[in-house]
Amino acid sequence: MKHLYSALAVAAISLAATDVCAQNSKMDRVTEKAPTDRSRSALVEAGLMHRVERPMTTSAVRGGGVTNPDCASAQSISVIDPADCATLATIGNNNDAPVDGDQPGCDDPSEAGFQDVWYTFNSGSNLSVSVTLTPADPETQDWGLVVLDACGGTEVFCGFGVTAPVVIDVTENTDYFVEMYSNLDYGTGGEFTLCVAAFTPPDPPANDECDAAIALTTSTECVNTSATLAGATQSLEPATCSNFTADQANDVWFSFVAGAGSNVVTVTGAEDVVLEVFEGDCAGLNSLGCVDAGANGEQISFPSLTEGTTYYARVYAWSGEVTAPDFDICVRNIPPIVDVYCLAGADGTGLGLEERIINVNFAGINNDSPDESPIAPAYSSFIDVTGTAAQGAVLPIAVDVSRNAASTGYSENQVLAWIDFDQNQEFDAVTELVFTSEIGALDIYEGEVTIPGTATLGATRMRVRLHDTHDGSSYENNFNDTPCGIASYGEVEDYTIEITGPTGFNERDARAFSVFPNPTNGDITVNGANLGGSVLFELTDMTGRVVYAEGRNVTAGQAIVLPIAGKVAAGSYSLSLMTEGNRSVQTVVIR
Repeated sequence: MKHLYSALAVAAISLAATDVCAQNSKMDRVTEKAPTDRSRSALVEAGLMHRVERPMTTSAVRGGGVTNPDCASAQSISVIDPADCATLATIGNNNDAPVDGDQPGCDDPSEAGFQDVWYTFNSGSNLSVSVTLTPADPETQDWGLVVLDACGGTEVFCGFGVTAPVVIDVTENTDYFVEMYSNLDYGTGGEFTLCVAAFTPPDPPANDECDAAIALTTSTECVNTSATLAGATQSLEPATCSNFTADQANDVWFSFVAGAGSNVVTVTGAEDVVLEVFEGDCAGLNSLGCVDAGANGEQISFPSLTEGTTYYARVYAWSGEVTAPDFDICVRNIPPIVDVYCLAGADGTGLGLEERIINVNFAGINNDSPDESPIAPAYSSFIDVTGTAAQGAVLPIAVDVSRNAASTGYSENQVLAWIDFDQNQEFDAVTELVFTSEIGALDIYEGEVTIPGTATLGATRMRVRLHDTHDGSSYENNFNDTPCGIASYGEVEDYTIEITGPTGFNERDARAFSVFPNPTNGDITVNGANLGGSVLFELTDMTGRVVYAEGRNVTAGQAIVLPIAGKVAAGSYSLSLMTEGNRSVQTVVIR
């Protein structure tokens, strides 16, 4: 088990709650670019930090207007009770310190130089201390913190922009040295407070380890179990979920017995957390999937767990600095439904089953399915996964496919989708066909779905079929482009769509504006002959979450550059242009 606070130093180096690299929510990570390299130069390149322009001044004389300009003259301070930091913290000022070029280990070289002042403390009987550095004016000041085990010794901690308390393991009755510095390329020196306080790690929660997992109640209704991340320690490495990987995984554990049908695990009331589910036992866990998509909780659904089998779930905060540790977790069982819709799927006749659907993005649905060869009849029911579509809406759809040793379909593959608009529990092969993709070896099959204004309100069924269009002349293929029956190849998935009333906007033709380049890995340019006046540009992911928004006053035919480069993760998005009473939507793909 790794030490409880081994990740806190990493979190502090990455900058804390008020700093540009804090990233305490998913939206932070989407909109603030979150570079993996958190050096000054990387932050400047990402636009999250800026150099300041000032005449460079240097001083060859140490001492200036301060009494502690170097480690040898460090001012002695005491380790105090954490409750006394507000009143007994040391007040310092490095604005009058001499300027030199001594570079801390975690910072970049400085053309203007560094201003630093020094302090020393004895750890006494403590095994851990918390060090808190608070600048008086964070808008203009630059500040960094270094803790060493001796003058010229090893840096126990080094970070810039640090505001949250840094917890450091120390040896009893040992002197340590603290350097507070400013990199003058990025801000000024100035007044600050420094507090070194005794720290006692909280006891870990009872379910800190897998073998002490709290048993959850599996029910058709969500029966919440309250839990906390306070004091949690890491037992497994962080998982890569939803294209994100945390710096740590101070996790807590739960178990549940799966019911027949679908089982949905939901975490609510927490900050940005990661939820992962496992099969097996604590001595041999196998991850079935994880999710890290929300900022205030997570949900993951499994349509085919084995009834009566025990599974495990772990929860941990994406950030090592947990500010809202308490949360609720439940497991909801959706019993299998006797399905009155026609059977559909594929049996692999001829060359076997290989191509498969791995993600469906539509109307708020963003559902991953296994990236492995389907098993006949190659049908998955995800009817517990619900999207919402308004009468009259034009919505983007994106179906990600894969096959063995490739991330695309075959050149003969095509994706079709139907929605039972009249809710008669039958798919009309023609009138309810809502999406016909192009045929080709694509990674993502994309298009738009128009919801009729006459669609019956309420929950209904959507069916998505991946199939092979080959005529059977070169290899055996039971061609099937209908919503029912068995094809030779491909896969079928079902979802639930909630049809709602119209949004109040007039849905204009998506061709009313153009987007280029699309797909893109940088900024995009929007142009439209009919655009004019005040326009709201809004980019939403397939869950309906807004990841970028900007209002502009434009003239007809004006090309508008939207600076989204690096601000959103790769994937499919809906770009909405909204004027008074009108909205136009197109799909934008970020590579």
